[in-house]
Amino acid sequence: MKMLIETAIVFIPIAPFVNLYRYSGFLRRLSLFPRLFGILSFGIIAYLTLSVLLTWYLPRYSAFVMIMAAPLVLYLFYWRARPTFGSSRGLPPGSLQLAPSGPWIDYLYYQKAADKYGPIFKMNNFVQPMICLTGIQLGNKFLKDHEESTTTPPMPFNSYIPGGFMRYMAPAVHMEYRSKMKGLFADSAFLEKRAASVERIIRTRCITMAENSKALHPVPHLQQMAFSIFVELFLGLTAQDPEFEHLQNLYKQIDYRHALFSSRRTTENALCEIEQLFLTYGLARDTFFRSFLGDAGHNCSTHAQDKTLLRNFIYLLQTSWIDVSDLFVWIFKLLSDNPQWMNTLRKDLQSQDEGTIQSAHKLANGIVLETLRLEQSEYLMRKALHDIQFEGFVIPKGWLVRIGIRESHRDKEIFDDPNAFNPDRFCTSPYGSKQYSPFGIQQKSCVGKGLTLWIAQRFVLELARGFTWEVVQDGPRELGYFHWRPSSKLRVHMTRYSQV
Repeated sequence: MKMLIETAIVFIPIAPFVNLYRYSGFLRRLSLFPRLFGILSFGIIAYLTLSVLLTWYLPRYSAFVMIMAAPLVLYLFYWRARPTFGSSRGLPPGSLQLAPSGPWIDYLYYQKAADKYGPIFKMNNFVQPMICLTGIQLGNKFLKDHEESTTTPPMPFNSYIPGGFMRYMAPAVHMEYRSKMKGLFADSAFLEKRAASVERIIRTRCITMAENSKALHPVPHLQQMAFSIFVELFLGLTAQDPEFEHLQNLYKQIDYRHALFSSRRTTENALCEIEQLFLTYGLARDTFFRSFLGDAGHNCSTHAQDKTLLRNFIYLLQTSWIDVSDLFVWIFKLLSDNPQWMNTLRKDLQSQDEGTIQSAHKLANGIVLETLRLEQSEYLMRKALHDIQFEGFVIPKGWLVRIGIRESHRDKEIFDDPNAFNPDRFCTSPYGSKQYSPFGIQQKSCVGKGLTLWIAQRFVLELARGFTWEVVQDGPRELGYFHWRPSSKLRVHMTRYSQV
C-alpha cells in the first residue's frame, strides 16, 4: 500500500501532461511539431518508467527524491500558477499553470479568461509563457507600436524554404513579396477569366455528393473541391490532366498536418518534383505563377534556382486550399444549422428582377463574411524579441503574444446578438477594420483576402442554385490542427435541387 501511495505521489508532477494526451485536439496540434512530439512522449515514458523503478526497486531512495523535488514542484505547480505571480515585475494577471487543458476543450476559453482577468492576461501555451491581448483594437495598437519588436513563430515547414515562407520573412523582405502578391490575388481580370472554371469545379463536386445515395461526410469532398480550384489557379492543371493525381499525391507527402509520419527526405523529394511541375505547367499556362513572374517568367533556368520563390508558391497553394476548404466546411455547417438563409438566397436568385438578383449576391457575400466572423478567424501569434512595455505591463523577451480576434467578432457592443448567424448584418451595416478583421491586422494580414471571398461567394451561389441537403448525423465541434471545426461525425444527405 505504501508503494502504491508513493507511486501516485511521484505521478502528480507529470499528470497534467499525461492528461493532455486524452484530447484529440492537443494531439493534432502536437503532431505538427514532430520533434516536440517525440521529445515530450519520450520524456513522459522515461519519467514514468524511472519513477516506477525507483519506487518499487529502490524504495529507500524514493522518499529522499520526493523531498528534494518538492520545492520545485510547489514552485511550478502552485506558486507560479498564482494569478498574481510576477505582478511586482509588471506581468499582467493570469495563471501560468503548466499544460492547462482549457484551450483544448473549450473554444471560448480565452474569452472566459479575459472576463476573469481583464483584456491583457498571462497563461502558458502548453509550457511556454504567453501574454494574451483580447480584441482587434488592442492587437492593432500593439502591432502598430511593436511590430518590429516581434516575430511570427514559424511552422516547421518553413525550414524547407531557403528564404523562409512569406509570413515568416523579415519585415522588409515580407513587404516586397506582399506588395506584388496582394495585387496578383486581387486581379479581377484574371479571376473573371477563371470564374466559369471555378464554378464548374464546385458544381461537379456537388453533383458527385448528390449522386451518393448514402449519408456522406462532406469534408473530403469539400477538401477535394478546394484543392482542385487552387491547382487550376496556380498551375493551370485540371482533374482531367494526367499529372493532376500525381500532384495531389505529392502534396499529401508534403502536407505539414501529417509531418509526424513523413521523413525529411520524402518531403524534400516531393518538393523537388512539385517544383518541376510548377516550371512545366505554371509557366506554360495562364496562371498565378506566370503572372507573378511577368515577362521574366519564361526564363526557366533562372527561376529553377530560386527555391525561395518556387517553394513559397508551393506552400501558398498548400495553405490556401487548406484554409479555404475549412471555410467551405464551416459555411456548409452554418447553412445546415440555419437553412432559412439558403431558402432566401435560392428564392432571390430565381427572381427576374435585377435588383433582387444583386441583393442575392450581396447576401451570398454576407454569408461568407458572417461565417468568418463566427468561425475560423480566431487569433494571431507573435513572439517578443526583447522586453516590451505595453499598456502598463511587461511582455518579457521570448514570451509569446496571442492577439484574440474571435473576441472582437463576438463583442455585443459591436454586433447585435453576436452569437447568432445573421448574414444580413453585413448587407446593412459597414464594419471597420477595428471591429471586423478576419484576415489579420497590420503588415502581415492575409494577401489572399479578395481571392478567398471571391471563391467562397461562388461556392455559396452554386449551392443555392442547384443543391439542397439535410443533416442526418452530427456532434459537438472539435479542435482541428489549427482551428475549431465542425464535428467529424457530421453526415448529410445531399440532393440536386432540380430533383426536389
